Amino acid sequence: MDLVTSYYSDLDTYKNKNESFLNSITFNKKELTEKNMINEINKTNFINDELLEANGELNTRSKLVLQITEQQNEIANNTFTLTENILSKLKRKEILSFRDKISAFNIKIRIKLGFVDYYRIVDAFNMKIYNNKDDFGKEYDECLSKLKKILSEVKISLEEFELLFRLKKESNLEFHQDKIKTLDEVKKDLETDFPDDLKEFKNPLKKLINSLESW
Repeated sequence: MDLVTSYYSDLDTYKNKNESFLNSITFNKKELTEKNMINEINKTNFINDELLEANGELNTRSKLVLQITEQQNEIANNTFTLTENILSKLKRKEILSFRDKISAFNIKIRIKLGFVDYYRIVDAFNMKIYNNKDDFGKEYDECLSKLKKILSEVKISLEEFELLFRLKKESNLEFHQDKIKTLDEVKKDLETDFPDDLKEFKNPLKKLINSLESW
């Protein structure tokens, strides 16, 4: 939601800049007609000073047109970048929409593994991710061995299963935060002041995080 709000904010900024540039074009039609060198230079007898003044005016106008063109080009490029970011975000959401199929697959795994072993598997992957570890704890060896055997039936490796697990977690977190946070990062977040209507949740959350480290 914050990202979408940011996109709208950027778009409004570009629109306002564009409007501001357009409003800054204050050409005086009468003045331009009187000093239109292209159409009038062959019809009017200019003295030297008048020619210099008219040439200076034309030079000023040319610079202004060039400046406006460059500014408009910058706005266009920013708009293109914003559009690309939005399309990338939509494509990401399309990919993350596979989470319902991952959920269906996980139900199959849970049936085959049994309730206890399945949730030990979930715990194993959660702890590996939240603690930013490269390997699983030894206490999960038995249930992971069972999982490998089941996955081999459909030629899915443990590494591929972990990727699917992470993809589903990314999808679940899509509307809450940009990335999966480690326990240390969450601890830092808990040091910030909570709004008055949420302060009562701070201590229970601290205890929850501490329990994830100690269990």
